[in-house]
Amino acid sequence: MSLIKSSFVLIVLSICLGCAISEKMNQDEMPSNSFENRFKNTAINYAYYEESQTHDYSGNWDFDGDGNFDALQFIGNNGAHLYYHLNVALSSDKEKRSYTWLLSDLPLLASFDTFLKYTNEVNFVVHDFNHDGLDDIYLNCEENGYTVLSDEQKALGLTTSRIVISFNPAIKDFTFFDLKDLN
Repeated sequence: MSLIKSSFVLIVLSICLGCAISEKMNQDEMPSNSFENRFKNTAINYAYYEESQTHDYSGNWDFDGDGNFDALQFIGNNGAHLYYHLNVALSSDKEKRSYTWLLSDLPLLASFDTFLKYTNEVNFVVHDFNHDGLDDIYLNCEENGYTVLSDEQKALGLTTSRIVISFNPAIKDFTFFDLKDLN
């Protein structure tokens, strides 16, 4: 009887060890900064490129209203504490807009419902915040809960690190707002 129990325990432990090794191998295949598992079974287009430290959300939104999806990426700065800056390329003009002064250490897309419930914890949302019919980009660029404004943010008249970026068809470029000014 004890031989049967011992064999059974050995089989169960072997199966558990095999599962643990398999799970570890799957984790090793996924780059450490990737959110691919988060978006795996969703409608969100997402890819992470380890070599360029790029979170690529391209092909999800039409910021300029031309009927074609635009490119949106966060590019890493190669730092010990990795920050990502925003890049946007519109389908209408193909111009790459690189906002190196808009930094996020966690460019993880959240839903608007999550944003409404947990505004302080959310770093990145796409939603029509100013109700003009075009999607806008919200970034929380706070650092450890503190507002740190770059010279570029100050020059735009921004007073917080919670920024809404909205395409303005009149000037064919983006404008920047403090989130508090849109509420």
